[in-house]
Amino acid sequence: MGVGLLECFYGLKVLRLTLFIIGYFTGFGLLISSLAETVIKPDTDVAIVKACLVISILFGFLMGYLTVSIRRIGFFCLAFWLGTVIAFLLNNVGMY
Repeated sequence: MGVGLLECFYGLKVLRLTLFIIGYFTGFGLLISSLAETVIKPDTDVAIVKACLVISILFGFLMGYLTVSIRRIGFFCLAFWLGTVIAFLLNNVGMY
């Protein structure tokens, strides 16, 4: 609720921060989930798992930078997550 109020009243002032956070979590989430499905197995060495985590964190920062510098990518990520949240809400309301 606090984040919603912050975005409501100070939306344009924190737009760059919002785009960075959305880009970071989008990049980190997409890369770590794809690496978890393809590279990380139950018998994978711990060093490889840590390397995948570090690579995902760095990719998240890169994606956050891209969403701030290229606003169309940032708005796309925002719309992607808004659509995902609305789809989950509608699924729980009508199809559960």
